[in-house]
Amino acid sequence: APRRVAIAGSGPAGVAAAHDLAELGHEVTVFEALPVAGGMLAVGIPDFRLPPEVLEAEIQRLQAKGVRFVLNTRLGREVTLEQLRGDYDAVLIATGAHRSRPLGLPGEEAAGVWMGLDFLRAVNLSQRGLAERPKNLGRVVVLGGGNTAFDAARVALRCEAEEVYVAYRRTREEVPAHPAEIAAAEEEGVRVLYLVQPVRLLKGARDEERGTSCLPASGARERVVGVEFAHVLLGSPEADGRRRPEPLPGSEFVLPADTVIVAVNQEPDTSFALSFTVDPTTLTTPWPGVFAAGDVVEGAGSVAKAIAAGRRAAAHIQRFLAGVELLPRATAEPRAKADPWVALRRDFERRGRPALPQLAPRQRCTNFEEVERPLAPAAAQAEAQRCLACGCGYGCDHCWPTCMYNAYDLVWGEPVIDRERCDGCGFCAQMCPHGLLEMTPVEEGFPRD
Repeated sequence: APRRVAIAGSGPAGVAAAHDLAELGHEVTVFEALPVAGGMLAVGIPDFRLPPEVLEAEIQRLQAKGVRFVLNTRLGREVTLEQLRGDYDAVLIATGAHRSRPLGLPGEEAAGVWMGLDFLRAVNLSQRGLAERPKNLGRVVVLGGGNTAFDAARVALRCEAEEVYVAYRRTREEVPAHPAEIAAAEEEGVRVLYLVQPVRLLKGARDEERGTSCLPASGARERVVGVEFAHVLLGSPEADGRRRPEPLPGSEFVLPADTVIVAVNQEPDTSFALSFTVDPTTLTTPWPGVFAAGDVVEGAGSVAKAIAAGRRAAAHIQRFLAGVELLPRATAEPRAKADPWVALRRDFERRGRPALPQLAPRQRCTNFEEVERPLAPAAAQAEAQRCLACGCGYGCDHCWPTCMYNAYDLVWGEPVIDRERCDGCGFCAQMCPHGLLEMTPVEEGFPRD
């Protein structure tokens, strides 16, 4: 029977879950803190990577399925978790990771200093007529090396910045941003500085004729006028395996700046709850009927990963609403095995991804037109076939939602079947439209590679 489901957050995890739950016939309401639906898709990804009309068309498709969007409604402020639990049969928390983390540097409170996500949000909302676009950026220095940092740098160019620098404290080989994003930024004129670490932000008065000075500024907030850096060497490895940047004494230098964008990290805002734990398998929380998925659980990640998490959440919510027991991996009991096992085929053909045509750098950095252009029809058909047979069939999401024993897990983006959970029913193999799952006798062993 149709039930009422509330989703907090209309980002990729939230809208993916809303789609699947609406397809199952449930009444879905999505609450969004922003004045526009889409979450990070709408305000965290520049328009030249995701055109707003494409996202709007997807939102309209959801609305046509009966999904209702309630904007300007933040969880914990305009609506509480307790209210949602009382009014709906199930709740999904998919509020993302929209809070930028400051560096804690001296001078970071100066005027002209932006957090990376705040800057992208202001520009994207201005493109939709919902905010004023940042202007008079002058020379821009972006601190950080992730995709958000390079997105902010490329957006700053399109906002008529005079010069744009990205400063990162390790080498190019260790930059977390995708290599294609770095190359695209450099093609457009962004200058990247490696092995430099910010020490403090300099404040003073801005010279409107051009240039800056460190004279005291009038008003309550002084403006940023530059960033003091130190050159670094890479020392011993840290916990994540990357070598620790160690500043070189006496190597400090100042890079003048009119605008500084801090884009080093982002995190979820979980102020709507005193405690917040999530079972990694069932996506359940300490509150009955409340689930959580996406960046709010795992931290900032890719859109594809958030969509997959949203779809997993929808499948678990459906089981919960149907009264099916959800089995966390840590407490699951081994089950008697039927004959035969289910296994993944590994004899498929792997094909390379085609390169997308792009606008020329001089043409694209003056506007927000989509940089990557469509594939030719024949190439698009070949890519669609490659996508559906990329190695496991997981991209279609036909197999794992059918497994009532939660026997599927992801390892390096591919599904692995847990031999302690799978009972060999074969239902997932029947559901696979690409023939990538097959049944094998028990005596042949259980393929894991």
